[in-house]
Amino acid sequence: MPIAVSLDLHGNISRELAEKTDVITGFWTAPHTDSTQTKIRALMHLIECVKKGLKPRNVIIKVPIVLLDEFAVTHILRVLNNLEAISQHQHLSRTFI
Repeated sequence: MPIAVSLDLHGNISRELAEKTDVITGFWTAPHTDSTQTKIRALMHLIECVKKGLKPRNVIIKVPIVLLDEFAVTHILRVLNNLEAISQHQHLSRTFI
């Protein structure tokens, strides 16, 4: 039976989890306001695998990076990006960003 999981990808995916599941999806936002969307994405990938007879292979790749909590909050980055776009659009000084 195919298995899909949706979870927080803090680098805590074990080799056993990767081997025993078919689909792993992770949250894209911090805080995790996209849990429902992530579950739906996992389900859609699982349905595609079943319909097409696919057997995905999960691979763990450890990325040598440390990201401080302040920089992992995705909604703050969206706000800053929006401010950047507004300042460019209105030809305002960028010093307030």
